[in-house]
Amino acid sequence: MDDPKSAPTSPDNTLQTQEAPHVSGLSRSKLSQRREAKRCVAERDGDRDHPLGCHWRLVAADEFAALKLPPVPDPSAIVRAQILAEAYIVGRAEPDRWISYSRRRKHYADHRSRYRSRIYTYRRILWAVEHLAELGLLDHQKMSPGSLGRQSRFKASHVLLELLKQTPLVLVQHPNECIILRDQDKKPVPYDDNAQTRKWRRNLEKINAALLSATIGLKGRPVREGDPLSLGGVNIGAATPRLHRIFNQSNFEFGGRFYGGWWQNIPSEYRADITINGAPTVEIDYPRLHPSLLYAICGHSMMGDPYDIPDIERRLVKRAFNTLVNADTRIGAIRAIARKIGGKGAFAKAADLVSQIQAKHAPVAHNFGSGAGRRLMRRDSDMTEYLLLCLLKRGIVALPVHDSYIVEESAKGALLEAMAKALEKCIKNNAPGTLVFSNNVPQDGAPPAAAGAAAGASVLPSLIVDVPLADLPAAPVPAGSVVVFFPEFPPGGDLGSTELAVLASHVLSWRGGIAPAGVQQALRHEMQRRSLPHTEVADRMGVSSSQFANILQGRFAASAAVASRIREFLVEGAETVGISIGHPAPIARDAAMSILTLGTDPHPGLVDSGPHRELEQAV
Repeated sequence: MDDPKSAPTSPDNTLQTQEAPHVSGLSRSKLSQRREAKRCVAERDGDRDHPLGCHWRLVAADEFAALKLPPVPDPSAIVRAQILAEAYIVGRAEPDRWISYSRRRKHYADHRSRYRSRIYTYRRILWAVEHLAELGLLDHQKMSPGSLGRQSRFKASHVLLELLKQTPLVLVQHPNECIILRDQDKKPVPYDDNAQTRKWRRNLEKINAALLSATIGLKGRPVREGDPLSLGGVNIGAATPRLHRIFNQSNFEFGGRFYGGWWQNIPSEYRADITINGAPTVEIDYPRLHPSLLYAICGHSMMGDPYDIPDIERRLVKRAFNTLVNADTRIGAIRAIARKIGGKGAFAKAADLVSQIQAKHAPVAHNFGSGAGRRLMRRDSDMTEYLLLCLLKRGIVALPVHDSYIVEESAKGALLEAMAKALEKCIKNNAPGTLVFSNNVPQDGAPPAAAGAAAGASVLPSLIVDVPLADLPAAPVPAGSVVVFFPEFPPGGDLGSTELAVLASHVLSWRGGIAPAGVQQALRHEMQRRSLPHTEVADRMGVSSSQFANILQGRFAASAAVASRIREFLVEGAETVGISIGHPAPIARDAAMSILTLGTDPHPGLVDSGPHRELEQAV
């Protein structure tokens, strides 16, 4: 027999079982009982328990030899080892942290088909927990049937942690499913596979294989799967390089973002210390992504900073805007914002702030309180999948952090190209929004990047090197163009706002010949911003000063090798790529870019949008 006929039920059979506090007294009302149960739970455990996942396993089967476990048949032995592995992983980082598990038969019947291996049955889980508690390897708290507020739970005992302290266990994550569908209560629900889910899974397997083959490190030390992580007094848990996708509301049109990578869970200030294959990295992100996508999908242009409302802190406006987009109802959003504001009159202040946000964003206000954020997450997650696969084709591993990406510094140009392509495919043929990503860790209170800066000229002007940048003719690019942004000059200069935006195709796609207007303008901008004489830049490009001057003025064609060096020079200085703002403006044929169009949406309202077939087919 591979396990007992029935699970042990008597708490007397355990060595360290404790009675969980529960409410008694028939004279109390049900409401009083519920309140008392919640109070007892809060007193017993101020922190949330870790849910049993059964997603970790040992590389070598004999690594628990020091525990001298009695032999049992294989299925039960596998379950026992899995529970020990999870108890050890949680306990080594937080010895007082409990792991909750269900003692209901229905729980295992509902989840055994997809999210948990078939060997993890009701009888085997309950037997393994109580068996290990009898051996003194687990502390166990078994809840009585009908108890309110908390599941039964266990944790690694002091005996287990001491026995394994000198044993270097090698653990790997082994999830049963990487495409996860959750319901309204964030519980996994079953689903039937189709061509799309199978494609997502295949793509994710490619991405995870690349992540596992790379050496991802932190502060010069490689971080291996299963390693304990603790930074700045914050326990991160066991390092997990594998990603999975989570879809919400029992609907594959909602969510779909990538989760699971340990780099997503560390404090943001430490991400600059991440290395990939020993090389330093750069992180480029999309701030204001959802407002920009919302405007673009609804067929409107977003002008200026979406979070700028006079006399109100930008951080609060940003949080309120995102709450409005994600909430299912307007009143629910107001209540959530009021809780954030706090104090007397918070609800009235929140309602007034919502009214101001709706007035500022009237073209898209019909999407507020509609749960539109979940559809936006589906779009940005499709962008992430496309981008990661594009980079993998070039042998580049990227670490996603929802709306930002970490790559080796040498791959910055490739990342910018991939982000531009992903934007082109996602935005489709709608009117544009404003989309700017910065190459540093995003902060809620960071000032918005200047928008509507000078861009690629509408003609190819004949300009000399010594003409000041402020005297260059300003020519707007069409709204909705994918552009590359270059940083402003240091504050305090006489040129005012000098951030530069040029068409992405000019910088990222030019392979030789006459330099496009955007390349000419970007070269002048970067030479002046970095205080480089044109003779020094000419040496770097491998041409004479006179040749460089003629290339810069659009008189001489550049070879493919020289064009490649110029692109590298410009990518070094580029801050980001994004979507231009403002009103559409004509542009000369020689300066125009071919923006990929994936079709039009006859119903641009976000709430009724259909599947993202074009983007999925491209992946």
